[in-house]
Amino acid sequence: MDNNNQSSFNFQILEKEMIKNIVEGYFECKSFFQAHHDNTNIESHKEKEKFLKRISREFFEKFQNHPYCVKDDYGREVLEKNNRVLLKFRSGGFFFPRTFSHFMDRLQDINITPVREIDLTDLDEYMKGFSDLDSLDDFLSGFFIVIKSLTIPLREREVEVLKILTKPEFLLKDAEGKPRIHSPEIEEIVAALGYSKKNLLRVKRSENLMYNFRVCWTNMIAMNPAKFGFYYAQFEYTPEMEGVEKIKPYLVWDLPLKDRRIAIACVPFGNVNELLNPFDYTQLTDWLWNANFQDYSHDKHDSQHGWSEFEIPDILSNYYRTGNFVHWDLERSYKDEFNENEVEIIKNLTKTNTLSLRSLDLLSKNLSSGGIRHILNQFVENGVYQQYPNVAFIGLKDIIFVTIKCEDKDYFQNIVHNLLSYPVAHVFSNEKQNLIIGYIHVPGVLVNKITDKFNLLSLLLKDKISIEYELLPNTKKISKFIELSKINFTVKNGIAYTIDEN
Repeated sequence: MDNNNQSSFNFQILEKEMIKNIVEGYFECKSFFQAHHDNTNIESHKEKEKFLKRISREFFEKFQNHPYCVKDDYGREVLEKNNRVLLKFRSGGFFFPRTFSHFMDRLQDINITPVREIDLTDLDEYMKGFSDLDSLDDFLSGFFIVIKSLTIPLREREVEVLKILTKPEFLLKDAEGKPRIHSPEIEEIVAALGYSKKNLLRVKRSENLMYNFRVCWTNMIAMNPAKFGFYYAQFEYTPEMEGVEKIKPYLVWDLPLKDRRIAIACVPFGNVNELLNPFDYTQLTDWLWNANFQDYSHDKHDSQHGWSEFEIPDILSNYYRTGNFVHWDLERSYKDEFNENEVEIIKNLTKTNTLSLRSLDLLSKNLSSGGIRHILNQFVENGVYQQYPNVAFIGLKDIIFVTIKCEDKDYFQNIVHNLLSYPVAHVFSNEKQNLIIGYIHVPGVLVNKITDKFNLLSLLLKDKISIEYELLPNTKKISKFIELSKINFTVKNGIAYTIDEN
């Protein structure tokens, strides 16, 4: 065996051993936290510290030479202070054992611990079923897919806060009607709930639990680059087509469906011909999105994981309307010229994807806090960006992607509003081209009923409509914007175009 083959063989052995240790660590954690779950027992807390310290350091000693293992000063600080080993994985990371032990640990503050134990049956089965043929990439990819399907039980007080934090109108403007330029402060949430300051701690605990378990957090943003001269288009493609590599940095959506790939691109208007000519594309003129959790329940007897009160909207009606969604025009910039400071802030907004009161000053090297705030106020007021609620672990296990061509004008808007009534929805459209393309994030138990409604609508409208739908694969790319920090562009006369870095 030559040196290259020997190195490859040794690396495979190392990865198999890593997977084996992760699985063993998982079940060791389960056993520990099943035996130690009384939050009032001081000895249990001491035992937890010793246990996590031991297994994290043993793992680090064994696998610190794997390229994913972060062993620089930051990695060692995480290990020493937090008893966890950081493995770099794609755009994020896997912390051993924190990434899974977090869902088992009931020795945390009872007020920021889920009201009931989390059902880890699916994760147990995944860990038991791992194959020696799996690479670490495959193993971690599958692990995160299963993790995302978990459901975190919520109390009534947490559901109340969830409903406030997911309202688009709450995330757009503060109580005074001013543009909300960063994630809301706890006092604003208390006021929106109609509570007095006496309830601040109650609300704070609810927010902390949902943030710590990533059930809901609002420091993310969605952005509409059309407001500074970008152009949205939808097209199908195959990987071997000319122009694919050039368009990839501009893809907002990239969906590998069963028989084709569908993409939505966001390109500088001045570069449309250069970037989109290889494709048979359709301009998208409107982007509508919503987060709708008003029907979510905390009932522990709910067999639909909190969604038993949710009613599927009537797509067969030719007049169905919903409110409180966000509607972004994709056809025109809100002003003609954007200066260098404004472009810098736009780029930095897309670089971090998070925005809080503490991160505002990082958006510009040249401007004061007041100057940054002034520009952000203008951006929010004119629809450039908005705070976006990221929600997980509450029973929304499936994403239905749908492409609709509808020639019946009465039904066109009805269909758009119907889709916007689901818990999470993003809809792009071009009414002149009769095109609706989007996705809805729904409780898994309702998928068949929803698709039955699509089929009935197709029968009702016959040749005036075509509907294609399927569940999105885990390999999908769905973003709220492209990363503009990697694109050198300027905006003149309401049109964005790339410029030579030289």
